[in-house]
Amino acid sequence: MRYVIILVSVIFLLSFVSADVNVSSCGNLDIFGERYVLQNDLISSGNDCILINASNIIFEGNGYKILGNSSNSSNISGLIVSNEQNVVLKNLHISGFANGVMIEGINNSLISSTIYDNSVLDLNISENSSNNSIINMQYIKSYSFSNGSLSYFEKTLSGKIYFLRNFLSSGTNLSNEIVISNSFASILSSVTSGFNVQSRIYFYNTSVNFTNATILRDGIVCPLNLCVNLTSLNSGNVIFDVPGWSNYSFFDYGISSSGNSSLNTSQTNTSNNTTNNSSNVPSQSSNSNSNSGSNSNSASSNSGTSITTETNSPLNNTNNSLENQNLSNPSNYNYLYGNQPHSSEKSKITGLFTGDFSGSKISSLGLVVLILIVVIVFLFFVKKKIVKHRMNGNAHQI
Repeated sequence: MRYVIILVSVIFLLSFVSADVNVSSCGNLDIFGERYVLQNDLISSGNDCILINASNIIFEGNGYKILGNSSNSSNISGLIVSNEQNVVLKNLHISGFANGVMIEGINNSLISSTIYDNSVLDLNISENSSNNSIINMQYIKSYSFSNGSLSYFEKTLSGKIYFLRNFLSSGTNLSNEIVISNSFASILSSVTSGFNVQSRIYFYNTSVNFTNATILRDGIVCPLNLCVNLTSLNSGNVIFDVPGWSNYSFFDYGISSSGNSSLNTSQTNTSNNTTNNSSNVPSQSSNSNSNSGSNSNSASSNSGTSITTETNSPLNNTNNSLENQNLSNPSNYNYLYGNQPHSSEKSKITGLFTGDFSGSKISSLGLVVLILIVVIVFLFFVKKKIVKHRMNGNAHQI
């Protein structure tokens, strides 16, 4: 009975521990594996605002703004992450600094934020960073990616562009240069040639009932030596490799007798409709996304340093209700974005063994409680066995 009371007491105490750490002012986020949630807009008084100094951190912005005064200094940043891994930046709006987001020496991180109107760079992923990704891009303007620092762009219900070779690139309006929509992917490599490398394209949730499906490049049939499909075109999640960038789409000739000219018109309209795809474009911006999807760059000659293996498998989003969320669930990441949103009022014990981790990984707190429960149960049965043994011994003596 005493052990049961101890166990109940432990659970009771843990229920008062918040699942999230609330953030209401600029400062350091330095607890490994924690989920930080922004509670209000932050205004920097002339210093770097948020510094992330631990791995496996999720920073949920809740759509609040982090604002600075870029005239104060050319070195002030809205958010800095240095020498960590598995960091998620989600639903943040950062503007008014010299540098919006500075990422230095970071691996396996996800970015899903709005970053604009910073005087030097909005997003800078610098040297010694690798396998970072931009998911459901909201609105990002000026950027710089060092060689090998970025692995893929993804729109969770539509598709993914995975780069098979390292590259470096910079530009002034990332949201205008990358388009991923329903069975359509485009990169304006005429604007920034750095992206024009061998890539793998994923189209999610495609039909499994096509009668004469084909891959199109610039609205016409893509030759087999350029577009190499890795799956059946009726697989529901189509994957194919391309040597460089223009625009690529997926079409079923079985539902149309139109010639190539009408296909070009169709794809041009698709691109026009999907380029203006961000509902989060700030009102301050006067940029009009005018990508017509008809960029006719020649394919790259596969220059660049080869990436030997792809670390992210395609998603099967058929039954995935992530429509109102801002991140995907890549199978090789430690994070679990379930359909049930986190609440700052939820206790640790509620999501103790899932938290923000998936697979066989559990939170350190969950591991401690599991070990504690096992020890208590073990002691309970040991004590019960000892008592029974003593009673039997006493009975023999009598």
